[in-house]
Amino acid sequence: MRRLSCLAVALAMSACTAPFQTPPIPTTMGTISPAIITAWVASTRPAGHRLLRFRWAYNTDDVQGRGSVNYAAPDSIHLRFAGPLGASPGEASIVGDSAVWAEPADKVNDFVPAYPLLWAMIGIARPAGPGWRVEGRDDPGTASWRYIRGTDTIAYAWVRKTPAILVAYVRLDDRPVGRVTTLFGADGRPAKARLEVLSNPARVDIIFDKNVKQIPFDRSLWLAPHDP
Repeated sequence: MRRLSCLAVALAMSACTAPFQTPPIPTTMGTISPAIITAWVASTRPAGHRLLRFRWAYNTDDVQGRGSVNYAAPDSIHLRFAGPLGASPGEASIVGDSAVWAEPADKVNDFVPAYPLLWAMIGIARPAGPGWRVEGRDDPGTASWRYIRGTDTIAYAWVRKTPAILVAYVRLDDRPVGRVTTLFGADGRPAKARLEVLSNPARVDIIFDKNVKQIPFDRSLWLAPHDP
């Protein structure tokens, strides 16, 4: 998992300043069957392959841009983004919570403060990795759970209604990294998302313009630009 970055400190949407409904993640959770959490995680994960296109903007200096995510179930995404007029582009191939490659690495590292937050931005919760302790609770209409390992915490609240809401919170090395709130449309697909960077206060707003089913992607999509 990526520890911290700083260009997630570099986005947010001036065109999207309307308040987000961000349900709190309960602080009190208890022992729960990992199978239950596995089912909750699976309920956020679309089947097959999807293409998502989005607009993003950063709240502090009106920087805006566009990007795309190619998702291949169950655990792979290709991220591409750029600023105004295609400036400062970056892309990465990500499997689970790690980048297989990132070009250029510094810009991708800045864009993504922690990969579970990136996954949450497209409406998908991640499963617990090996060695993580799990806790949770099931309230009417809302499932909440978290993974804990040492001083690291990844927590979720999944509001199961129409439209649905997914909230994710990441804390690493006992320091808050960020929180994502993703709002779903009536069709069950992510409509917009907000990333709040807590390590260096900033906000990124994302609006999804496209979310469509795709045939399996060409292998070349997953290769780094310098690969044959």
